[in-house]
Amino acid sequence: TVGSHDFYTAYAAKNNMMLTIDTGHYHPTEIPGDKVSAVLQFVPELMLHVSRPVRWDSDHVTIMDDNTQDLFSEIVRADALDRVHYGLDFFDGSINRIGAYVIGSRSAQKCMLKALLEPRALISRHELAGDTFEVLQLMEEGKTMPWNAVYDEFCLRNNVPVGNDVIGVIKDYEKTVIMGVLSGLLIIALGAFCQSSSYVPINKIKKWSWESYWLVQGVFAWLVFPLLGALLAIPDGHGLLEVYMAYPKESILTMVSGIFWGIGGLTFGLSMRYLGVALGQSISLGTCAALGTIMGPFLINLFFPELDALSSLTSAVLIGVAVTLIGIAVIGIAGGMKSASLSEDDKKSAVKDFNFPKGLAIALLTGFMSGCFNVGLEFGKELNFAELTHPMFRTLPATFLVTIGGFLTNAAYCLYQ
Repeated sequence: TVGSHDFYTAYAAKNNMMLTIDTGHYHPTEIPGDKVSAVLQFVPELMLHVSRPVRWDSDHVTIMDDNTQDLFSEIVRADALDRVHYGLDFFDGSINRIGAYVIGSRSAQKCMLKALLEPRALISRHELAGDTFEVLQLMEEGKTMPWNAVYDEFCLRNNVPVGNDVIGVIKDYEKTVIMGVLSGLLIIALGAFCQSSSYVPINKIKKWSWESYWLVQGVFAWLVFPLLGALLAIPDGHGLLEVYMAYPKESILTMVSGIFWGIGGLTFGLSMRYLGVALGQSISLGTCAALGTIMGPFLINLFFPELDALSSLTSAVLIGVAVTLIGIAVIGIAGGMKSASLSEDDKKSAVKDFNFPKGLAIALLTGFMSGCFNVGLEFGKELNFAELTHPMFRTLPATFLVTIGGFLTNAAYCLYQ
């Protein structure tokens, strides 16, 4: 974008490198397509950044204008399809983003198709023979040939909308997919707010024992509200116990996972007791996210090998888990350095029972055990009434079993104390 195009061209030619041509960064009187055959004499490949310049801004939606048609025609005429790479740009924020993508992509496809439909071999033969009249006639006649009918057939064969039918498809996509994603993000935000708000009362009940507070919030968080949620998944004429009795093995494994998750929930509170909210949550939740991702497929494969659950652990998933664990290690090191720099009085003033080594061990155990929540959901995938249950609520019967197991663990500890 910034610099001398002449310098870039000379550098690429001298070093036998690929050259990038940005169609949006030329003087209005320049034709980018004219440069293709000229530059390909000296460089091995071209990268085209195909956009539409409007005054100073180059990144408007690609359309079938003369410059774009000439560009693709030149590529085909130069027999350079295997030496040219393409990238489109739809940075124009003034119109619908999905529409911009579709219009730009289709316009580029149409330009390429029109170029490919040109009788290139016949034109070349006349050109080599010096038949300039015939060349011009063939090229002019090609401008009005029904190439768009070929593109419509191309769309039909690939089961995509033809012509203006694409407008309705994009509108439906926005209503279903995009609004679904936005709704999901709002639900996650609401859940995160409610999750974090459970610790708000801590400063208001300082005279309570920690176990009393933890048990009271557990009644609502792990019994009352999960039960109400599970009931949403039960269609008329059916009961919650019915689905559990239909899958006894899955139900037991789901609840057992909940018991282990309960240990994680219990130690989660203890990790904040010894590390504070910020450090305790960072280490505990980070470990939970990382291990919870991979524990489910491993244990499902152990009990139900026929499901081939390990195939879900792609390289991208494993890389993500590794990055998360590295981040947790950095947080732990930073926490240790911070702890070493504080006096005992400073530590106690910030967190009453601060103990970094003990808190770190508990936080890591918390992350491991808390990952069993996802394991429970994996075991309980079948605990629903299939198409009779709304997809949004299908995991809630399994969730209830997991939280029951978690409540049993925490209640036993709190009552023992």
